[in-house]
Amino acid sequence: MSNHEIPLEFYNEAQHLGPSIEGELRSEVEHRLPRLEECYASLHKVVAALEQPVQREFTDLYQAKVVVYDDLGKVTTTTKESTPMAAMKEALSVMEKLAQHRYS
Repeated sequence: MSNHEIPLEFYNEAQHLGPSIEGELRSEVEHRLPRLEECYASLHKVVAALEQPVQREFTDLYQAKVVVYDDLGKVTTTTKESTPMAAMKEALSVMEKLAQHRYS
């Protein structure tokens, strides 16, 4: 864990999921914060959100958004997956990969 706390804002707009799923999603983001801190120089804040599902003909797609703020500004990524956790994990993974390009 880092020497200081990174401010985290977490939002769940998909209210039908309930508090247990929301708690699991928030825990996943908190678990990945140290990795994001390693990836981004001077990380100031992380915002993670699970947005309302995108309605499809047969299934819903859950959309997750992660925004990081650092000395260079902000970086945003949005992903859509068939489950809330898959969407959040993918958004966090993409954010980590974007850091490699941002600082190389």
